[in-house]
Amino acid sequence: MTSLSEAKNFSTLPLTIETDTEIIQGNYAAAIVANASMYGYNFTIAPTAALDDGFLDVILLQEAPVYKYLLASYRMLNKTIHKSSLVKSFRTSSLTISTNKQDYFHVDGEGFVLDETLHFSIQRKNIKVVAAPVIPAF
Repeated sequence: MTSLSEAKNFSTLPLTIETDTEIIQGNYAAAIVANASMYGYNFTIAPTAALDDGFLDVILLQEAPVYKYLLASYRMLNKTIHKSSLVKSFRTSSLTISTNKQDYFHVDGEGFVLDETLHFSIQRKNIKVVAAPVIPAF
């Protein structure tokens, strides 16, 4: 009920998104930059994302009446959100998101204030894992 009550106050955010190959400008309800496909609780926001492919998947939720977002939310459960007419999706190895309005963003659920610009990039094969050798069981 609280979500529905707050929906009447919802507004989009003017964003400029610069990628390796293009500049995108518009008002968006959300800009999701993902390296993995799922938010959690089986909500799949970026169905084509893979942790080891060297790309970030970007999902832009375009400006629309709030009821359309609610009607499209089932697509996060059946892994088709990227096919919605409300969504622009693409892959890139780096991007910058800028806005002229202060707002909020989160990284893995941890909230932060967005003042102007966010930079994202992939560092390919950058994690070194050290593990003991596997000893066969007898």
